[in-house]
Amino acid sequence: MLAHENYGQTECDVFWFYLREYASVAWVVAKQDQVIVGDRKIDCIEQSVSENPDKMNNAWVEKYYFYITDYLLNNLDLQ
Repeated sequence: MLAHENYGQTECDVFWFYLREYASVAWVVAKQDQVIVGDRKIDCIEQSVSENPDKMNNAWVEKYYFYITDYLLNNLDLQ
């Protein structure tokens, strides 16, 4: 997977790939958190996914995890 300098763009690329593969699904970002495991930071994005965009109440939850420690270490201004 290609990683952009902007990790948010990389995350969007993953979701757009998912949508291209499953064009009939609808998805909504339900929650986004940072998970810290030891010294590693992970961005967790939880999505509600439905086969019918008009009936999101039938949605299931999918979670995507992105390792962002390197990005944060290389791009934060630590003044």
